[in-house]
Amino acid sequence: MKRGDITDDQVVTACARAHAEGQRSLDVLIEATAAPRKVALAAMYRASGNGRINWGVNVELAWPERDTKP
Repeated sequence: MKRGDITDDQVVTACARAHAEGQRSLDVLIEATAAPRKVALAAMYRASGNGRINWGVNVELAWPERDTKP
């Protein structure tokens, strides 16, 4: 599996679901895509660079940007 196999929409959806359920965004993304940790992290960094998600101290706890829809 590679980073391109995970879309930004999947990342945004995972972040939204994680925050609704009180979980870590990375864990939800890994569960949803069955991707290895480093691939899921790379997809999250890409989505962040594209302005789809935002994060504070740790990208693993990212949240969706307000103007994006999953």
